[in-house]
Amino acid sequence: MRAQIKRTLSEYAGRSLKECAHELLNVLGYQSDKRHELSGSPSEFIAPNRDTNSKREFINNVEKVDIIFQVTRQEITGGGPGRCSFDESNSKSFLFIAADLKRNTYPRGQYARFMREINKRCPMPAAVFFKTSNDHISLAFINRRPARTTDTDVLEKVSLIREINPEKPHAAHLSILSELSLEKRLAWMTQNNEQHNFDGLLKAWLNTLDTEVLNRRFYRDLFMWFDRVIRVASFPCADMQKKQEQTIRLI
Repeated sequence: MRAQIKRTLSEYAGRSLKECAHELLNVLGYQSDKRHELSGSPSEFIAPNRDTNSKREFINNVEKVDIIFQVTRQEITGGGPGRCSFDESNSKSFLFIAADLKRNTYPRGQYARFMREINKRCPMPAAVFFKTSNDHISLAFINRRPARTTDTDVLEKVSLIREINPEKPHAAHLSILSELSLEKRLAWMTQNNEQHNFDGLLKAWLNTLDTEVLNRRFYRDLFMWFDRVIRVASFPCADMQKKQEQTIRLI
């Protein structure tokens, strides 16, 4: 999976973000023929809502907006490894969107504001691929829950894989992207007794990028590495206590 993701990213040069993101999603197991053509204009995409500072910020920084495709229950249950029946939920589908940005880099907070502007216009959860002017790619998700007093969803925390370099992707980026595959997320939903629906799938995606989960995974992997090193490494010392101290210094 990681090798396929890395190869797809390496072939990004000279292609549109929409094309690259479409192929990357296919590698991860998300496929659909449900496509919606847009003009690409950021101002047209967010036109229905009133004028705000965040809306102006979006228009001033986004070059182009495209819908990659929409995934419904039909695509999830259409067969393949790890597929399962999908129940009704608050969310009936997912939307994947591509947004080209004008500058080389943006802080996390600005990505979060762009993400909220996009999701305000979508009745279903929208995962967004962002591309900076130097061709680095980010992937963002946002947690949504039904509002108590209106028919709209409340937009909560934004999670982000920020500015992946397609030519030299970081190993951690490749690892996280591979964890987002449909097969692995469906398996996570089963293991964690989450309902098999789009609300459960959104939880599975957000769990992949949860800071606490990533920290636990990091320290677990570090401990396993430490435990292996003190058994197999050679240091200029004899006793185990010294070996542990040398390993800590090495870390």
